[in-house]
Amino acid sequence: MRPSPAPSDIVIEATAIQPEVITELRKSSYADLQRFFEMLGVSILGPPPEDSDRSQLYRSLVALSEAGRPLNCNEIEEATRARGRRVRYNNANKALKRVPELAERLEHSGTKVRYSITNAGRAYVRLTDKHKLVREGTIS
Repeated sequence: MRPSPAPSDIVIEATAIQPEVITELRKSSYADLQRFFEMLGVSILGPPPEDSDRSQLYRSLVALSEAGRPLNCNEIEEATRARGRRVRYNNANKALKRVPELAERLEHSGTKVRYSITNAGRAYVRLTDKHKLVREGTIS
């Protein structure tokens, strides 16, 4: 097993969320990351970071992050298809509506539901990516 990221890396990434809870985050294991998000009232759904490529929530959040604008579920499906691992529009909707802390649901009459990634969602993607790189030995 490869070492986890340094606690300072987690703290740097987490400052985008809520600075007042960062002092409680001491380690960078997935359990600590999970506990940190639970303190914010966010339930981390889907596989742990080791399986982030299989997580529909993670892949949907990456699509939103890369787009830089709110997307509807069909656009999320197309963006994830372009990255090589499609998330069907209905599955993107199911995954994202469960965690409004990570992606805000935008509903306007006469338009399709869109999602906008939140700062917590961006931090989740960055921390998951960093954990994956450490596990693979790409960074230490």
